[in-house]
Formats: sequence, structure tokens, C-alpha cells
Amino acid sequence: MPSRALAAPIALALFGTAASAQVSDFTFWTLAEDPADPGFNAVAATTSATLTTAGASVPLNTDIGFQSVTGLTAGTSAGGFAFVGDQDFSLAIDYDFSSAGFALGVLSFGFGIGLDGAGANSAGVGFVTQNGSPFGPFGGAGRQNDSDLDPIALPLNAAAVGTLFVGYEAATGNVTFGAATTPGAATPTASDTFVGIGSAWMDHKILASFFMRSGPLLAWQTGNASAVFSNFRVLEGDPVFLAVACSVADITEFGACRPGCPDGSVDLSDFSCFLALWADQDPLADLTGFNECLPGTPDGQVTLSDFSCYLAEWALGCP
Repeated sequence: MPSRALAAPIALALFGTAASAQVSDFTFWTLAEDPADPGFNAVAATTSATLTTAGASVPLNTDIGFQSVTGLTAGTSAGGFAFVGDQDFSLAIDYDFSSAGFALGVLSFGFGIGLDGAGANSAGVGFVTQNGSPFGPFGGAGRQNDSDLDPIALPLNAAAVGTLFVGYEAATGNVTFGAATTPGAATPTASDTFVGIGSAWMDHKILASFFMRSGPLLAWQTGNASAVFSNFRVLEGDPVFLAVACSVADITEFGACRPGCPDGSVDLSDFSCFLALWADQDPLADLTGFNECLPGTPDGQVTLSDFSCYLAEWALGCP
């Protein structure tokens, strides 16, 4: 008979799997445009997100990309995910840049973290392309209170494919950034640090983003270019999922596992009761009799298998 102590590790294991799958699903990210421009396009799919030019000129410093939260900041978001500022974390993402035909102008691509979608307090890593080819080294850029810090060049020339890295250290506020010219790399080939740039981030939630920008210095003029971002991964730390009033979220529509409660919704109080009751039962026990919490599945039983599926689905809907 399992004790209550076993319930938490099982829940954490299932939640960890679901969380990892969700943050790497780019349809879970939010499109960000600053401002929207017909010369830039973006498409998100489950395993990748593609940022493209549309053959037209784009004003200098126009951005398009994706961010991990639905609002301007994590605090104003009703969905997505972020990282808490009192814990260390590190992230990586792969990219694949290409151009076709006659390409003229400058584009930059970046991956970073910060407190807001506008980048007023942020840091990250990126590279520049000129006339359809990577140009110069990878580099880091940072901003504090909407003021640019001096950029930092890495001793590694940018390439058409590779991996971008960014990490945050809570105790110091340091943000480390790096790059490798191999997709799927576990560690950066070159890296550097913005010392203390996040020293005021400890009491906040921190979002992640990646983007394409017209510029710097010279705008994108014409031609077709694109960057495919994929394989986003959390190398250290744990994401926090954002939702409004999570404890009463309606998570009824989990048809693959069970039909929901008679009152038309499955919320956190139902789940908590079910978890507590299951913790005192044999893993194969028929839990259908616990109707004060849940009515059971249509087959007349609620077993550990049903519960595991339900828990995994709940983690995706309202962690």
C-alpha cells in the first residue's frame, strides 16, 4: 500500500515530463511584433518556429519573434511560462538560417531573457547577417531600465546553423550567454557574462524570447531570408506556468482520460481530493467509490492508470 509520501514524487515525475514537452512546443509560445510589419512573417509549429522576410523592405529596428508569456510581462500574463528570479536557470535553442535569391540588407537574430517583452530589462545572445550571410562574431546584448549596455563580442564567428545559450544566476544577477556552431550542442563553444545585469530581477518572473530584427545600422531592404528555431530546452531550472485563478480552472475537456465531473468542470480542488485519497490506496485499487471527489471513468473504475493520465493532462492545462 503506497503512503502519502509516494504521491508527491509520482506527481512531480509526471508533471516534469508534461512541462518539458509543453515548453518545447512552439505553438505554446506567443507571437511578438514590435511593430507588426508586412515585410516580416512568423509561423509556429509543434517542433519549430520560423521567422521569415517577405521580400520587401522593413524599417530599421523592427522586430518579430516569439516569447514565453502571453502579455508584456509574466506578471500581466494569463498564460505561457517563465522562470522565478530567485532560482538559477539556463536555456538553449537551435537555429538554422538561410537565404534565397538576391538578398540585400542587414538582419539580426537573438535569443534572450528578461522582465518584459519590450526588452527594457533584458540580456541575450545573437548574430548579424548581411546580404543573406552571417557576418562577424556572435555577441551579447543587454539593457537595464531601457538603456543599452555595451555589447560584448564572442571569440567565435557566426554560422548559418548552431545553438544559442543563455543562463541566469540568482545570487549575483549575472546573465551568461554563449553560442556553438553545432545544432543540439550541450555547452557553448564561446561564452561571456553580463555581470549583475539581473541584480534587480530576484523578486520577478523572467521570460524567454527569440527574435529577428531589421538592422542594426542598416535596415533590411529586399530578398528572402529565414531562420528556423527549434529544440528549445531547459538545461537547468524549472519553468513556472502562468494562469489566472488556477485553482478554479476548468480542465474538463480531457476526453482521452475521463469525462469530467458532473458539475461540468474539473478543478484543482477535485484533483487535490483525488490525489489525497489515492495516496492511501493500493496502486491497482478500484477508486470508483470515492464519489465525494470524482465520479469515476465510464468503464466503472478509476485506477492508477486513469489517474496517471489525468494528472499528466492536468499538468498541461493548469500546472
